[in-house]
Amino acid sequence: MVQKWVIKRELARSARHLKFPFYAIAAPIQRYLHDRSKAQNSRFTPGLQPRGAQLALYLLHQKDALLASTFETCQHLAAKGFSTLIVSNTPLAEADRQALAPYCFAMIERPNFGYDFGGYRDGVLWLLDNPGPVTRLLLLNDSVWFPTLPGEDFLAQLLASDCDLYGAIMSQRKRHVSDRYVQSYAFGFSGKLVETALFKRYWQHLNLQSDREWTIRRCERKMTAVFRSAGHKIGARWDFPDVEKALRQLGDADLIAVLQLEAKLEQKRGEVIGPLVARHGQPGWRVEVEAYINSPKFRKFILLLHPSVWLPLNFPFLKKSKERRFAQHRPYFIQSVGPECNPVMLAEIARWDAMDPLVTSAVSQTADTAV
Repeated sequence: MVQKWVIKRELARSARHLKFPFYAIAAPIQRYLHDRSKAQNSRFTPGLQPRGAQLALYLLHQKDALLASTFETCQHLAAKGFSTLIVSNTPLAEADRQALAPYCFAMIERPNFGYDFGGYRDGVLWLLDNPGPVTRLLLLNDSVWFPTLPGEDFLAQLLASDCDLYGAIMSQRKRHVSDRYVQSYAFGFSGKLVETALFKRYWQHLNLQSDREWTIRRCERKMTAVFRSAGHKIGARWDFPDVEKALRQLGDADLIAVLQLEAKLEQKRGEVIGPLVARHGQPGWRVEVEAYINSPKFRKFILLLHPSVWLPLNFPFLKKSKERRFAQHRPYFIQSVGPECNPVMLAEIARWDAMDPLVTSAVSQTADTAV
């Protein structure tokens, strides 16, 4: 039986889509008004870090004091040779500006217009208006903890890639190849692409709305299509062949954990997964499980897979979303990956859901049954 919260979510999503034609009309006007008032409504502060050619645009949206994990991420970017531009979609306290200054060459504080892509756009346009050499431009936002694993290689792969647009994750396998897109919480551009007229035109004319569905559909998904259609090479560190290979290499106990978490997050699959787990030890069980995992019925959304899959993948991101399924997923991360995790981030993750009673209840139930 489909849960009520899922039905409500889908109905709300459908209702929001009815607004899209009006958004499409209003967006160019709102973009124009935002650009006209940007100088008055934004604040620029220089940082202490020298600006190099290997750039990171790190987008923040933290309404209270900055999280300790923010500084861990900044330190990691600096250690990997990135010069960082901070873009904050909320005002920063003076103490936070001073604390961030050693880890960035500039800070921009702006209104939260257009969500993450609005912040990306203002940051990218500032860089283009203040030109300097660029070999690689990383865009990263604080909707994820990063890096949660000490030996992460995403940044090294990004720098070594010959792709013009290279992200952490490519979207769902079920999509047509031409429709698949780079997910937007961590991705980068080559210096060659940054120098093109298309790159500047894309960001200048990007239609924004402060609406999650609009941002996903009209910004995140279309960005890949724009640059792919112009002949630029697209790639990602993790794709479905990587996930499938990691799943095949798991032992039986980890496979059962993967299935049980899938049944918890996708309860409609419980009728299939429950009996499948119960048949463990019978002849042909492994073949049957692998056939199910390789079928379209099994969701391979890497951000919600059991974290035992993440270790062989060296996957160093964890979503901060308060959405129930991500909250239910975090105790599994703490149990499976916790010993490998950055201790500052691990402590923050363990406290993350404590202030939301509904989420806390769900997390507690998950922790009680975690494998």
